[in-house]
Formats: sequence, C-alpha cells, structure tokens
Amino acid sequence: MRLKITLQTDVIKAIPINYQYFLSSTIYNLLATSNLDFATALHDGKHLKSPKKFKWFTFSWFQIPASQRVISNSIMKILPGQFNWFITSPWKKFIQYLVNGLLELCEIRIEKEKFQIVQVETLPDVILSKAKNLYCQKFICLSPLVVTTKKEHKGKLTKY
Repeated sequence: MRLKITLQTDVIKAIPINYQYFLSSTIYNLLATSNLDFATALHDGKHLKSPKKFKWFTFSWFQIPASQRVISNSIMKILPGQFNWFITSPWKKFIQYLVNGLLELCEIRIEKEKFQIVQVETLPDVILSKAKNLYCQKFICLSPLVVTTKKEHKGKLTKY
C-alpha cells in the first residue's frame, strides 16, 4: 500500500538537508501515537523471527517543487505552500496504524519545525503489466535503493 501525504507550511521553515533520520523518527512517533507496542516491536526488530531486521516500509524525501525550496550549505528552506511525502508498505497493519497516527496528530515535526498535514491519500497498488512477453515496468525511486546478494569469495558466500 502506498500513502501520499500532503503537507503545508504558511511561513518559511528551515530543516537540515540530511533530514531522513527525522522522517524515520516521525514514522515511529506516528505509529506510537496509534499503537505503542507495535511501534516498539517494529523499531526493535521484534516483529520478525528472522535475524534480518527488515522494517517492511520505505519513504520518500519530501517532494518539494524547486521553486518552493532554497538550499544553502546544510540547510533547506521550505517556502510557504504545499508539498508531498510518500510512504509505502506491503503490511496493512502498518499502514492502518500510521494513518491513525497521522489523523490524530494533524502535523509532523522535522527537528524544530512543524508541518501541517493537509491530506492523506491511499494510492492504488502498482500493477505489473506484461509487455512483449516479458514483465517489465519502469520505476523511478523516490529514495535511495540498496540491493545486496551473496557471491562466493574464498570458498564462502559473502554479501555483495
């Protein structure tokens, strides 16, 4: 499931250019507002019995039009207006708790700045189509993607 969250500011706000940690913290705070046990288990990796600690969600950077942001040194100034933030998870329970938190809080905080939540939309699932007998689809990632596999090195499988 995919969420499109529309945020707004009425005055100029300044946030660190590297604000991803704050976005992640915001997600856990929203979940905790709705269900503290779920948020804690997800954060601590206790929702899985696997040694890998998948979080089962991803999120974009803020999707701010270039005309609405000014970057200087390590600060991004966001000019008045609306912009979007996307969060995705295949886990319905995660999305339900997140939406409940969004509706309850009505704003999110990035460091010292608060942004009003204007709208929360559930976007349709992406449907893969069959083209020329091959499954192919073009995607544009809204945040960095990390992929690992294992390769044999000196007789052992190692991460690559």
